[in-house]
Amino acid sequence: MRQVSRREAARALAETPHLLLNAPMNAARLGLDVSGFDLLELMLFVHPARFMVPTAAGLADLLGLSPPATPAEEAGWLGLAAAHLLETLRAPGW
Repeated sequence: MRQVSRREAARALAETPHLLLNAPMNAARLGLDVSGFDLLELMLFVHPARFMVPTAAGLADLLGLSPPATPAEEAGWLGLAAAHLLETLRAPGW
């Protein structure tokens, strides 16, 4: 993980979709139109009407996963959380 300028972030987001947590918040922070794969939207689809704090720690708590310890770890952790949510969709009782 590295710090990037607003311009670099905008270019990266325009070039390829990213896995995001809370895309509207990220869009507001960057002052950009942000599109990508928002884990909060996936969580709401998989677990409708379940409350969670809209952070990586909140998602980890809901999914029963260990939360990422650092922001750098969080970037890679989002893929693990996405895989966990998608695996839930395959469960027979879902």
